[in-house]
Amino acid sequence: MRFVLLPRQRFDTVGVAALIDGVEFDGLIADKAFDRNHIIADLNERGAKIVISQHPRRASGGHISVRRAVSS
Repeated sequence: MRFVLLPRQRFDTVGVAALIDGVEFDGLIADKAFDRNHIIADLNERGAKIVISQHPRRASGGHISVRRAVSS
């Protein structure tokens, strides 16, 4: 398990690449700031389980379907 608290800022996804590049993992738990297409696509390619709070713009009928896998 790895836990990293990124600094709060308007574009808080800037630290994601450095956080996950070169690291093997089976899943990611993150807040809605990580609900971005490029992050979801990368995690899906890795086959990682994704637990991310849905950003309000997706909850309001967004046009993009993303996989949300939660293990029991």
